[in-house]
Amino acid sequence: MIISAMLCAMLLALPAAADSGATDTRIEAALDEIDSPGLERYLASLNEAERQEFLETKLPVAETISVEPQAPTDDAARRQAARASSTGSQLSLTASGCWTVRYNDSNQAAAGNTVYTYYTVLGWCSNGSSVTSAWLADADGETATPGWTYNGVQQSDSGVVGNQGRAYARHRFTFGAGGWDVITQDRCLRVRGFASSGSTGEYICGIY
Repeated sequence: MIISAMLCAMLLALPAAADSGATDTRIEAALDEIDSPGLERYLASLNEAERQEFLETKLPVAETISVEPQAPTDDAARRQAARASSTGSQLSLTASGCWTVRYNDSNQAAAGNTVYTYYTVLGWCSNGSSVTSAWLADADGETATPGWTYNGVQQSDSGVVGNQGRAYARHRFTFGAGGWDVITQDRCLRVRGFASSGSTGEYICGIY
């Protein structure tokens, strides 16, 4: 949504902080991306201290992807992983085998605290030169931030595309107050696994 004059006035009324310029810019950018007619009404119902707390500690303004170590899921992959570990060499998927890899995403507020997290796990198999299959091995999320709720995976898909194993999940989070949803945010995280080696995670909905 476009930030209204009322919403801008609320931001300008917040007490100045040491890095208020950068903080205000991130908050304004996050508000501008939210399509929620009820958000302005909700903010208007709060006093100045409550608005400051919400904008600085409960509004997601940044996100960070991280990846966990790749894990073998069949005997061929386990043998290759054991050889790589014993020789100190880099793990490669040039031999046949099946693997999983988990990518996590963490959404932070301007104050630096984590508002919510979610993850997508890709499983895929290679015959040594080509990816032969791919599946969504797992996907989930969580939040301990008051007001926020994780609503689960809304959409997902997986498959082999361009000799890559791909899987994505669309995760939904809502912020509620007074019995109604103030903000609904859908976050997509796609994972790609390669026939040669390695993987990557990205904010894309869909496998194509």
